[in-house]
Amino acid sequence: MNQTTANYDEPWKEALSEYFEAFLCFFFPEVHQLIDWTKIPESLEKELKRITASAKTKKRFADKLYSVVSYQLSVTNWKQVAIPLL
Repeated sequence: MNQTTANYDEPWKEALSEYFEAFLCFFFPEVHQLIDWTKIPESLEKELKRITASAKTKKRFADKLYSVVSYQLSVTNWKQVAIPLL
């Protein structure tokens, strides 16, 4: 007997991509306020795939990766910041 498994991951990723700003505003309002929303967030899917492909463990903790412009960081003190969403 063939058992079909439900794909819950893809619809969630699509929803997050479509409503990224609203998602951050609702779940992480403090983070949402730090982002310059006049600049479109950049999805870093290829970079995430490269990172996870070279990982030593198969367990993944991130499915989406974005680059955003922050009001709080300047060129002199810029650093990459990872914000866990789950």
